[in-house]
Amino acid sequence: MIKVLGISREFPPYDKGGEGRVLEYLAKYSKKFEVDLTVVTGYPFLKSYKESYNGIQVYRVPMIGNNFLTKIPTFAYFLWQILKNIQDKFDLIYSISVPIFGKLKKPLIAHFQNTRYGEYIACRMIKKKIYAFLNKIYIPFNKILLKKADGVFVLSRNMIEEIKAIKDCEGKEVVVIPNGVDTELFKPSGERRFTSQEKKVLYVGRLDVRKGISTLFYALKEVTKRVKVKLLIAGEGREKIRLTALAKALSLPVEFLGKITYHDLPQIYERADLFVLPSLYEPFGMVALEAMACGTPTVVSTACPIEGVPKFKKGSAKDLADLLLSILSSEEKLVKISHQCREIAKRYDWENIISKIVTFFRKFV
Repeated sequence: MIKVLGISREFPPYDKGGEGRVLEYLAKYSKKFEVDLTVVTGYPFLKSYKESYNGIQVYRVPMIGNNFLTKIPTFAYFLWQILKNIQDKFDLIYSISVPIFGKLKKPLIAHFQNTRYGEYIACRMIKKKIYAFLNKIYIPFNKILLKKADGVFVLSRNMIEEIKAIKDCEGKEVVVIPNGVDTELFKPSGERRFTSQEKKVLYVGRLDVRKGISTLFYALKEVTKRVKVKLLIAGEGREKIRLTALAKALSLPVEFLGKITYHDLPQIYERADLFVLPSLYEPFGMVALEAMACGTPTVVSTACPIEGVPKFKKGSAKDLADLLLSILSSEEKLVKISHQCREIAKRYDWENIISKIVTFFRKFV
């Protein structure tokens, strides 16, 4: 049994994405893989406290604000007030993208779900100069974590290059371990059929310029000339007003579903004939994996590192339109891709991914 202190800005019930999911499933499989897990995480209040969450001891410390500009430094500060007093109890410290300011006495594993450098490059690409600048000045927080880390893992080979751009990792073991998917929660309710005349295309995620949703809109404008299509969008974000206006200007049939809870997502994926992830920058693409696990035919941009699914050139509405037309016009193709997606997703089951993570941990204990 190895004693692990897991650190993440997110953990149920205050989780919003991949960071919280990793620790959630590490907790779920902790007994099977002989891990005694304790968690330090942020929450949106000003007083620290300790609780038990599904049998896991959790320290919740203040994390102020609504974005990384305030969340990263405030959580890192309050984290250290706890960490400096409890680190001796553990064999290993596991930080998901959170910088640690003080001196550590135990091995540190750094896990990057994204990098400030990657976000900086993405913001430059879409000409968001202010956001690019803000991400750039926060790159040193990633550098602090990398400097202290004994081992590092990232979600894709592309992210290894991002890590190397931040700091020379010579002498450190850097490996790729992707995110996972709960194949018991995300699974087909029955044999998928694609016989309806109106095809439903789905996007799930933040409404952000970097997600390339405009590319999907312009592609669908061409698709609707030949195939009856309705677009479903699940998620919220700063782009919603602009996207609503764009849908109206293009006369696209779009339904904005708003924010969908994690456990309600499977039924949304099953409503769709095709899932599209049109990202311009994508560290991994967990929503694509969830759709695939549900047997929903899935296509992704070349920015997404998931292999084995149809891809189109990121930012190219024409490339996406051609791909959508070739798939949506053929029930046979939809069925074939559906089966392929489900089989690929099984390889990413969280139990398999957690096994790889724990195997990596044991190298440093």
